[in-house]
Amino acid sequence: IKQQIIPRNRKTQRPGIAMTPQFITIHSTGNPSSTAQNEADYVCKNSVRQASFHFVCDEKQIIQVLPTNEIAWHAGDGGSGTGNRKSIAIEICESDTTAGGAPAARRP
Repeated sequence: IKQQIIPRNRKTQRPGIAMTPQFITIHSTGNPSSTAQNEADYVCKNSVRQASFHFVCDEKQIIQVLPTNEIAWHAGDGGSGTGNRKSIAIEICESDTTAGGAPAARRP
């Protein structure tokens, strides 16, 4: 696991609110051409969108961008929902090809 922690001054992505995790929430990025590194770079540098996660992974690597004892904005349940306040967020990047090299089917 590579660490690329969001800077503390990026309050939109890293609110710095303490958390004792009780759940794990797994999302798909819905972006078949992205990589874990692209997603980590985006969340660490973006100062506009209030969205974040703890880990992002693709078929090659896992990158941690937030400590697991801090909340992330990922669940869409507001500032006090259990998704954001009690859940470690993992984003999975979709591969744009299948094992055989053909484009992967997109989900509806």
